[in-house]
This record gives sequence, C-alpha cells and structure tokens, in this order.
Amino acid sequence: MINKLSHKKLILVGLILILLLLTIGFFAYTLRLDSESQVHNDSSQVKSQEIIITVTPTVEVVVTQEVIKSELVLDKNKLDVGGWMPTWASQSGYNSLTANPNYFDTISPVWYEVRSDGSLNTKYPSNRTQILNYAKTKNIRILPTVGMFDHNLFSQVLQSPTNIQRHVDSIVSTVVTNGYDGIDLDYESVSLADKDLYYDFLSKLSSELHRNDKILIVTVLAKWGDNVRYSYRPETRQVQDWALISKYADEVRIMAYDYTYSGDKYPGPIGPTGWINEVLEYASQKMPPQKTVLGIHLYAYEWYQNATTGEELELKTDSSQNSGSNPNTARAYTYRNVLSILQSNQGEASAFEGENVFFYTRKNDKTGVLENRALVYISPNGVKERMLLAQEYNLKGVVFWRLGDEGTIY
Repeated sequence: MINKLSHKKLILVGLILILLLLTIGFFAYTLRLDSESQVHNDSSQVKSQEIIITVTPTVEVVVTQEVIKSELVLDKNKLDVGGWMPTWASQSGYNSLTANPNYFDTISPVWYEVRSDGSLNTKYPSNRTQILNYAKTKNIRILPTVGMFDHNLFSQVLQSPTNIQRHVDSIVSTVVTNGYDGIDLDYESVSLADKDLYYDFLSKLSSELHRNDKILIVTVLAKWGDNVRYSYRPETRQVQDWALISKYADEVRIMAYDYTYSGDKYPGPIGPTGWINEVLEYASQKMPPQKTVLGIHLYAYEWYQNATTGEELELKTDSSQNSGSNPNTARAYTYRNVLSILQSNQGEASAFEGENVFFYTRKNDKTGVLENRALVYISPNGVKERMLLAQEYNLKGVVFWRLGDEGTIY
C-alpha cells in the first residue's frame, strides 16, 4: 500500500515538473521574440543613421565617395587629350611625347608671342622639326600657342585697325603656311576698356581660320561665378565672357589651376577638385561641353621658410584665408622632382581634394639654411580623378600644363 502511494506521488511530481518546464519554456520563447524584435528595431535605426551619414561630411562619407570613384571607369577614348609644350622645355616635352606614343591627340607648342604692331614673334626650339615630324607620323594635331601677358602691349594692337588686321593676317598665314591644324590663343591680360575690340578681333580671326578649315582655340582663366570678386586679373576675367568666346572658338580651354599660386603667403591646393567642380558647373551654364576642355596641372609648388626665424607653414585650403605676399616665392617642380624629394626625405604626409601635401625639413644645399618646407603636388590618381571629372561633364577633353619630366604621372 505504501509502495503504491509512493509510486503515485512520484508520477504526480513528474507531471508537475513537466508542466513547470513547459511554462518556463513558453516564457523563454516569448522573451526571445521580444529580444529579436528589439534587435530588428535597432538594426533599422542603424540603417537610418547610415543614410544620414552619407550626406554629412564625416569619415564615412569619404569612404562612400572612394567606393563610388573606384566604380567609375576612365575611358580615354571619350576625351581629346592635349598638352602644352613650352620652348624652354621642348626637349623634355618631346621625350614625354615619344614615351607615351598613343596617349596624346593634340599638342600645343608655345612658339609665338604678340608684338605691339600685331605681328608674331617666333620662339622656335632647335628640335621643332623633330616634333612636327613625330606628330605627323602619329596623327597628333598641332595647334601652337600664341602667348600674351601684357594688356598695355595688347592695347596697342587692338586700338589700331591696321595692327588688328596685321595680327589676324599674321596668325592665319602662320597656321596655313606651316600646315598647322589651327592656333591656341593664351591671352592672359586684357584691359576691360578693350573688351569690344577684343571680340571684334576674335570675330575676324575666327572667320578667316574657318574659311581655311582651321581651328581656333581660346585659353581662359578659371571662373566660377559672375559676381565673384577675383583678386587675380579681375579685368581679364570680366573680358573673358565664356558664352561669347564659345561663339567664335571651336574649343575653350580652362586653366583650372593656381587656385593657390606660387606668390601666395601660405601653402595651399593648386587645383582642388571641389573648386574644379564649381568651375565646371559654371562652364556648363555658359558654353557647350563639346567645346569645353579642362586644363590640368602636372606641376608642384614648394613653399619654404627659415626653420629658425620664419613663420610656420600652415596649409590654407581656403584662398580667402591666404592673404599677404610671400617673401619666398614657392619653388615649382615637375613630378620627376617630386618623386626624388619623396624618396630622399622623411616628413609628414596628408592629402586634400585630389592633391598631396608633404611637410618636411631640410638644409638648403646652396645657402646652408635649415628650411621648413611644404610640398603640394598632384599624383597619378589626382590626374585620373580630374580626367574622370571631364568625362563626367561630357567635356571635349583635357589639356596638361605641361609636357616634360612628368614621368609616370599619366
């Protein structure tokens, strides 16, 4: 009797334990669902924050942009690639040309200057024939550059009908006689008082060149707004109405560099991509993209100060903060020079909008003075980034200043 009762009690206890375990399991399952729901909600909040981050200037944005950039593919065939070749770098420019035999579509040797009577002063290098022959064999267009940097001299041309006609005739004759494809006008100083005369000249020259099936290129200073107060050559920028110039020119080259130039007090970006975007946005409102060419710098600037007595070399990314003149004009270097500096010195490296900055200290070999130096330069990635911008804006092409000692920068 006792054994039977004990057996029944054991069965009852077992049933109670099973019921208890089921109850505990039910509550555990409910808690798990709540937990998973909470995790799901947290995940949704993270995704929402990520969306916000992509429009906020944080590190995450940079990463996102880099991913986007890596997905863009540069198609060089969509761009006309050109390069300026100054007389003083004619041999090194020719070496660059031959080292990249299928890279360039157009070259512009800087072989001519303007005289006050409208005629052209020639500055031919010793290897001129060699350059012309090589370009011909590679089907590279030759559009030499006429340089002019004195508005007083140019006024003497424009304010005389005889001189204007002589200037037009001299250019057309030079182009036709030498079998050039056209001409590039790099007139970087024009008085506002001569604006109407300047466009009379462009109209006449354009008509004559086109009558001979030749191309007119006009090179202009960078602009990014009509109401901007430009500190450098403001009158020339007022004269250079891109919409009007594009009516006469087959191609307008924008010198999108020297945002910070060698005479500025502090080191800064030479051609930051953010600024270039502003320039190209402005250009898109003024002239057809099929006439627009982006000028890309290949050179570097190095600012320097006496390490003991000089001011600290602080990078100024905003040109409005870079006031005052620099007693030590920044040194200009080619990319080949840059590579040599980087290989033989230790310092602190950083980057800003497609350009690199290298701070280092070194004794000047000539003066013996210990100098703090800030080297601002463009790398192959920076060149590609600017070419991608030109491609994104559907521009006609790009043109480099300058050919010569740029090594593997392309």
